[in-house]
Amino acid sequence: MLLAFILCGLAVGLVRGGSLRAMAQHNIALLWLPVAAYLCKAAGPYAARLFPAFASYAPLAVCLLHYGLLFIFVAANLRRGVWSFVFGAGAGMNFAVIALNGGAMPVSAHVLESAAGTRLAAQLASGEIFAYAPVTDSTRLVFLGDVLALEPFGRLLGFASIGDLVLGVGAAMLCFTMLRPAKHSV
Repeated sequence: MLLAFILCGLAVGLVRGGSLRAMAQHNIALLWLPVAAYLCKAAGPYAARLFPAFASYAPLAVCLLHYGLLFIFVAANLRRGVWSFVFGAGAGMNFAVIALNGGAMPVSAHVLESAAGTRLAAQLASGEIFAYAPVTDSTRLVFLGDVLALEPFGRLLGFASIGDLVLGVGAAMLCFTMLRPAKHSV
């Protein structure tokens, strides 16, 4: 979903007269950190399988590393536009709910009902999806969990949180900003 927001930000930036050349004019600090953060998140399930003794700690460890890198990126860019505050707010929402739930993003019962009978629902229920868990009575900050079912054309593709949406808007704003001449930065 984040990729969709990035592509939208780039598309709007180009349609509004921005250019790829303008990207070189912007001094976005540590732009590689979000890429590294998402690579760490993607590597989490593999690390848990490679190091079974680490498996029970892997979701929380990956959460701390992933969001730590994102927060460093945000802090390094706070004076470079509103996008950094929006991006940071989304990351903060996701970090809070994941960290308070042992490194797993809770998925609401509503989303699970939308997924009923699908392979995705079965994988989630059996714990096969790394760092995700169904909501239980002990789940904290349920409203910040994955409460949105992504169902374009009536087919469930996944789930999202409010934090995902806010973070995505921040990423789109960054992409839009980078395509504009530096003197017009947001």
